[in-house]
Amino acid sequence: MAPAVRNKELDIKTQVRTLLSKAGANEVLTYTFVHGDLLGKVGQDKQLAFRLSNALSPDLQYYRLSLTPSLLDLVHANIKAGYGEFALFEMNNVHCKIELDEEGLPREFARVALVFAAEAKTAPLKYAGAAYYQARKYLMALLEGFGLMDDVVCRPLDAAGFADHKLFQQMLAPFEPKRSAVVWHGDRLIGAVGEYKTSVCQSLKLPDFTAGFEIFGSALTSDMRQQYVRLPRYPKVAQDMSLRVPASVRYGELYAYVKEQIDAARPEQTRATISPLDIYQRPDDSEHKQITLRLDLASYERTLRAEEVNTLLDTVAARAHERFGAERM
Repeated sequence: MAPAVRNKELDIKTQVRTLLSKAGANEVLTYTFVHGDLLGKVGQDKQLAFRLSNALSPDLQYYRLSLTPSLLDLVHANIKAGYGEFALFEMNNVHCKIELDEEGLPREFARVALVFAAEAKTAPLKYAGAAYYQARKYLMALLEGFGLMDDVVCRPLDAAGFADHKLFQQMLAPFEPKRSAVVWHGDRLIGAVGEYKTSVCQSLKLPDFTAGFEIFGSALTSDMRQQYVRLPRYPKVAQDMSLRVPASVRYGELYAYVKEQIDAARPEQTRATISPLDIYQRPDDSEHKQITLRLDLASYERTLRAEEVNTLLDTVAARAHERFGAERM
């Protein structure tokens, strides 16, 4: 007797469900159909959505163009029910009029979306910083579980740069460009993460501390699972580096560059991790800000000296000066 062939798609969904549930999120299953008013509230184009001629309900008129609106529509009801904070996620398909197969039938595109919200009394007490970072934590937990973290980069959201990707533009529609990012894995676009436009928050009565992400299901494959990484036996050396940069320099851009340079310049047989510590802008200097990063470096072969780490950071700081005009404080 031969064992049943495992369904890869179900395996991926189980993995997503396990990772996000362990991170503290709750899975929901919403209707594939939505009201046209909901599409309008989040800024999506109803002309791109299939409209049902025999809708089961007046509230279920259109095939949805992304999962995020359905999740945002649940936030106010849960806040009103007394839940001070929560994260909701869904795995499902979306459709679009301009995406048809060879037979003229609608293509289905798998998506994974999550929304995190905390009401006004809870957010200041429990969370420092913007809601964006809470949504990003859930996203990174998911991507790390699939072994994608090494090549993931979050870049500034520029919807105009995706004019040829109509369906992706509909995904981006609810997000506030100045407080969101487009997510790439290497040179492959995989989704978006961030906070939502003021008009969307007002229309759907969302709390100020609300953010989320939506990514392509195709970015997650059963072959990309978290791999074991051997930890060094020798103690790590930790050093902080504070860079004074022009206010126009984005944190994500600087972080990605510093990480790239450290990976290129670090000694062989070492393991390096970079973590953010602080972003500070002096009240009397609106043209600059200080970004502080911490480097943890450990060798697999010997105990490192602090001088070696300092030399590495000096090299990286010099390259950051050439690229961004950064000054090490």
